[in-house]
Amino acid sequence: MDFKFVNVENLTEEELLELLEYNKEVSKNKLRELNNLSNIKNKKKIEIVPSKKNFNVKKEEIIQEPIIQDDLNDETDEFEDEIDYYLSELRKININETDDITDSLPISSNYDYKKIIYRLIFEFKKDIKDINEIMQKEQKTLSKDELIELKEEINNSNKIIALLKEAQEEKQDHKEKSKVKNNLFFSTTSSGNVRVIEEMESIAEEYYPLFQELFKSIEDGSFKGIKRFTNNNELKGALEVRAPKVRVVFTKLSKNNYIAITAFTKKLTMNRGYILPVKMKYMEYKKEEKRFKDLVNDPDFIKKNEEYKDVLYSLLNSKKKKER
Repeated sequence: MDFKFVNVENLTEEELLELLEYNKEVSKNKLRELNNLSNIKNKKKIEIVPSKKNFNVKKEEIIQEPIIQDDLNDETDEFEDEIDYYLSELRKININETDDITDSLPISSNYDYKKIIYRLIFEFKKDIKDINEIMQKEQKTLSKDELIELKEEINNSNKIIALLKEAQEEKQDHKEKSKVKNNLFFSTTSSGNVRVIEEMESIAEEYYPLFQELFKSIEDGSFKGIKRFTNNNELKGALEVRAPKVRVVFTKLSKNNYIAITAFTKKLTMNRGYILPVKMKYMEYKKEEKRFKDLVNDPDFIKKNEEYKDVLYSLLNSKKKKER
């Protein structure tokens, strides 16, 4: 299976949806093949030779050093993670309560802005198509309330599509999003220390520029390499921004208010080795989440977190100062 590249201007909406689904499946298959090749390459190789006693013995076991690689090495996969994040944010919106979706869109300076908006439109069109198929197949078994609910979903999706098209056609109206400055707060350890500052002090300075880039991306709303923790109820609501071999885990407190929970280097492709510590730190944060949400508008709390941020960026800039 290979990607299909066609002139989309000549396709119907149905054909576009089919093309989208086909290319998504190709992307998943190719990523799976790459992972399989990587696993084969890293397996232990054992050479078997016949001995004088006519039975096989292990002559030599050649153990390859594990190849240190990062799972953030596929642009298609990273794009899909972005789509997953923005789609999940948009699906939370009840369009009857607000017609402002700006906070749930990428900043307009994102180089993939138009591509992301285009893809989101077709994901919502696919939602509508799926709901219509359910209504058609199950019309005899669906209750009146269920039908009303499904129709409301279609109506909500259509309104979001209209707003997405507006964002796509009138990009100038959304430039203010790129100027929005998010507030960055910091979770603390049980002893009251800022966790990410403690963590940075034990991480090699060579990673500091990348960490600074990730923290800044939360503040400016670009959310570099953003990804949700899917299929994990204990990490529901947690997000991570990513650069090669480095991660910052955070979550949203309220509109334009985010809190950094933990930061670390991730050198292996397997998730098992780092998910457990992330879970523990996230669960510790969750115990204090309500308190943090109540304090986001408190002047003293804001001032204290600005001081924390100054300490953090001063530390992350220390490598640059040494090089001068």
